[in-house]
Amino acid sequence: MAIPAFALQQIKESWNREPAWGSLYRRFDVCFGSLDHHGPRLRVPKCYEFNADTPTSLVEAASIQWLWLEQTGHGNDQLNSITERPIEVWKRNLTLIEQKLGHRITVHFAVGSGGPTARSAP
Repeated sequence: MAIPAFALQQIKESWNREPAWGSLYRRFDVCFGSLDHHGPRLRVPKCYEFNADTPTSLVEAASIQWLWLEQTGHGNDQLNSITERPIEVWKRNLTLIEQKLGHRITVHFAVGSGGPTARSAP
């Protein structure tokens, strides 16, 4: 995997670290039509994959959940905290990291918007 030697010890330590301050979120991708869907195979949820801490996972989940909410008309809220919880977890993680390192840290984020690879739901 071409992992640099200087990172190996940190990786090993991360496997057993508690609290798991490197972890932000996880998501199961499922397909489910509804209990009364015309296709019997879509009446039972089917798990496609499990995503955890991938760069696009949370953005995908938030936008797809909102699109599903609009299309199905099941209320006016996602009934989860997909926006709020990551903010809380980032605050927790940064505090723990700063305590361990003994100084404040800076985190940089990058985002693209509307470029040739950007996708949006129809």
